Amino acid sequence: MTTYTYSSKDSVPLRIFAGVRNRWTISLQNNDGSAKNATGYSMFCQLRDKPGGKLLADMEMDDTDIATGVYVMSHEAVESALLGARSGVYDILFREDADHTNVVRLFGGTIEIIPVVTEIA
Repeated sequence: MTTYTYSSKDSVPLRIFAGVRNRWTISLQNNDGSAKNATGYSMFCQLRDKPGGKLLADMEMDDTDIATGVYVMSHEAVESALLGARSGVYDILFREDADHTNVVRLFGGTIEIIPVVTEIA
């Protein structure tokens, strides 16, 4: 598995393959490189056709390993198939549950939704 480090200033392209389950693991770290205990925080991600535009999808965020700063973002096969081939934008927001005004943009960028090539009979 390849590891990348991003900040709120980064534009990170995201590819979604239509018709299959898409899954990304996001690990949060403190400035010293240790795992961030993200208990008491939530993560959100939306896909839109353009900033402030039509909502295409809400990504699922699994926080099972939240104490170690790990979130798993996914988009199911049926949902991705409904989007069809298209492009758009996304960003990932991190919010403190106790203070809904404390919201941080982790990163975001463009999305490209690509039909899969292989057909399974």
